[in-house]
Amino acid sequence: MIGGGWLFACSTQEPAAQLRAQQASWRAATFYSPGLRQQLAQDNGAELFNGGRRFIVHYRAGSTATLLERLALEGYAVETVNTAFQQLILRLDNKNQLENLQGIEAIVIVSLAK
Repeated sequence: MIGGGWLFACSTQEPAAQLRAQQASWRAATFYSPGLRQQLAQDNGAELFNGGRRFIVHYRAGSTATLLERLALEGYAVETVNTAFQQLILRLDNKNQLENLQGIEAIVIVSLAK
Protein backbone atom coordinates (compact mmCIF):
# COMPACT_ATOMS: atom_id res chain seq x y z
CA MET A 1 0.00 0.00 0.00
CA ILE A 2 2.76 2.46 0.81
CA GLY A 3 4.57 1.74 -2.46
CA GLY A 4 1.37 2.19 -4.46
CA GLY A 5 0.63 5.49 -2.74
CA TRP A 6 4.15 6.71 -3.44
CA LEU A 7 3.84 5.73 -7.10
CA PHE A 8 0.54 7.59 -7.32
CA ALA A 9 2.04 10.70 -5.72
CA CYS A 10 4.99 10.67 -8.14
CA SER A 11 2.75 10.17 -11.14
CA THR A 12 0.56 13.16 -10.21
CA GLN A 13 3.53 15.46 -9.62
CA GLU A 14 5.13 14.81 -12.98
CA PRO A 15 2.25 16.17 -15.11
CA ALA A 16 2.01 19.24 -12.85
CA ALA A 17 5.72 19.92 -13.29
CA GLN A 18 5.40 19.42 -17.04
CA LEU A 19 2.48 21.83 -17.16
CA ARG A 20 4.45 24.51 -15.27
CA ALA A 21 7.39 24.03 -17.65
CA GLN A 22 5.10 24.31 -20.68
CA GLN A 23 3.48 27.46 -19.28
CA ALA A 24 6.90 29.04 -18.62
CA SER A 25 8.03 28.14 -22.13
CA TRP A 26 4.85 29.55 -23.65
CA ARG A 27 5.19 32.78 -21.62
CA ALA A 28 8.79 33.23 -22.75
CA ALA A 29 7.80 32.63 -26.39
CA THR A 30 4.89 35.10 -26.32
CA PHE A 31 6.23 37.69 -23.86
CA TYR A 32 8.17 39.69 -26.46
CA SER A 33 6.53 41.14 -29.56
CA PRO A 34 7.65 39.63 -32.90
CA GLY A 35 9.77 42.70 -33.72
CA LEU A 36 11.52 42.59 -30.36
CA ARG A 37 12.10 38.84 -30.64
CA GLN A 38 13.67 39.43 -34.06
CA GLN A 39 15.98 42.14 -32.67
CA LEU A 40 17.03 39.90 -29.79
CA ALA A 41 17.74 37.02 -32.17
CA GLN A 42 19.84 39.13 -34.57
CA ASP A 43 22.60 40.22 -32.25
CA ASN A 44 21.49 38.93 -28.86
CA GLY A 45 20.10 42.39 -28.16
CA ALA A 46 23.48 44.15 -28.02
CA GLU A 47 22.29 47.04 -30.22
CA LEU A 48 19.05 47.48 -28.30
CA PHE A 49 20.62 48.95 -25.20
CA ASN A 50 23.08 51.52 -26.55
CA GLY A 51 22.21 54.61 -24.53
CA GLY A 52 19.05 53.10 -23.07
CA ARG A 53 16.02 52.07 -25.07
CA ARG A 54 12.32 52.66 -24.59
CA PHE A 55 9.94 49.70 -24.43
CA ILE A 56 6.15 49.54 -24.40
CA VAL A 57 4.84 47.28 -21.66
CA HIS A 58 1.28 45.98 -21.98
CA TYR A 59 -0.24 44.86 -18.70
CA ARG A 60 -3.43 43.30 -17.33
CA ALA A 61 -6.39 45.54 -16.59
CA GLY A 62 -6.78 46.52 -12.97
CA SER A 63 -3.11 46.09 -12.09
CA THR A 64 -1.79 49.61 -12.73
CA ALA A 65 -1.11 50.63 -9.12
CA THR A 66 0.51 47.37 -8.05
CA LEU A 67 2.57 47.18 -11.25
CA LEU A 68 3.87 50.74 -10.85
CA GLU A 69 4.74 50.04 -7.22
CA ARG A 70 6.66 46.89 -8.11
CA LEU A 71 8.52 48.56 -10.97
CA ALA A 72 9.51 51.44 -8.66
CA LEU A 73 10.74 49.01 -6.00
CA GLU A 74 12.86 47.20 -8.58
CA GLY A 75 14.36 50.43 -9.91
CA TYR A 76 12.70 50.69 -13.32
CA ALA A 77 12.32 54.13 -14.94
CA VAL A 78 8.69 54.56 -16.00
CA GLU A 79 8.35 57.37 -18.53
CA THR A 80 4.63 57.39 -19.29
CA VAL A 81 1.50 55.49 -18.27
CA ASN A 82 -1.60 55.06 -20.43
CA THR A 83 -4.27 53.45 -18.25
CA ALA A 84 -6.87 53.55 -21.05
CA PHE A 85 -4.81 51.07 -23.09
CA GLN A 86 -3.04 49.35 -20.15
CA GLN A 87 0.36 50.41 -21.45
CA LEU A 88 3.40 52.06 -20.01
CA ILE A 89 6.75 53.05 -21.43
CA LEU A 90 9.95 52.03 -19.67
CA ARG A 91 13.52 53.01 -20.39
CA LEU A 92 15.79 49.98 -20.01
CA ASP A 93 19.57 50.06 -19.91
CA ASN A 94 20.40 46.37 -20.28
CA LYS A 95 19.11 42.97 -21.27
CA ASN A 96 18.82 41.80 -17.65
CA GLN A 97 16.23 44.47 -16.95
CA LEU A 98 14.26 43.28 -19.97
CA GLU A 99 14.46 39.61 -18.97
CA ASN A 100 13.50 40.35 -15.36
CA LEU A 101 10.18 41.75 -16.56
CA GLN A 102 9.10 38.16 -17.29
CA GLY A 103 8.88 37.58 -13.53
CA ILE A 104 6.11 40.16 -13.15
CA GLU A 105 2.77 38.43 -13.66
CA ALA A 106 0.81 41.61 -14.49
CA ILE A 107 2.88 42.16 -17.65
CA VAL A 108 1.43 40.55 -20.75
CA ILE A 109 3.75 41.57 -23.59
CA VAL A 110 6.74 43.85 -24.19
CA SER A 111 7.51 45.58 -27.48
CA LEU A 112 9.91 48.21 -28.81
CA ALA A 113 8.85 51.85 -28.59
CA LYS A 114 9.64 54.12 -31.52
